[in-house]
Amino acid sequence: MKVWMVHGAFNLDDGKKAWDSVRPYLKEGGATPANFSYGWVGPLTTRRKSREAAKKLVDRVQPEDGVLGFSNGGLVIAYAMEEGLQARNISLIQPALEPGFEFPQKKGVTVYYNPRDFVVSLSVGAFWHEWGRMGRIGPEDPGVRGVDTSRDGGIPATGHFGWRQGKPGQYWSARIAREVITW
Repeated sequence: MKVWMVHGAFNLDDGKKAWDSVRPYLKEGGATPANFSYGWVGPLTTRRKSREAAKKLVDRVQPEDGVLGFSNGGLVIAYAMEEGLQARNISLIQPALEPGFEFPQKKGVTVYYNPRDFVVSLSVGAFWHEWGRMGRIGPEDPGVRGVDTSRDGGIPATGHFGWRQGKPGQYWSARIAREVITW
């Protein structure tokens, strides 16, 4: 099984380092990590470049694959789902999505969110829209599994990057990798 990893915005290394904490656990679980890079995006290019990236992602992912996205990578995956993406499991970590987004595929979809994510709070406050709020409060779609990384696990994570840093990062990276493979 391949697990496609889709990085967030403002990423200068094509998302390679963004997945360092998860990659060993994917391999340990028997999956083949596959980096999907769509380049750097900023506030003015995010929506357009994310839609373009979504079409490319749909062409690469096979129905037996898993897909893992962080922050703006969640937006890319959501657009890909609207374009017909079929995957075995989809995990979105603090996605840059509106909480009311209705997922075309519900089975096997997990949204990891964190109420203490200040980055998504800034995007909501600065741009006066709901984009990113799902990363803070979770999905409203009742058919999608939501997991609060600040309390629904062995070690609470905080902030936008807490799921992949320090002791919480070890716990959450292992759990997320395991769940995108088996959920």
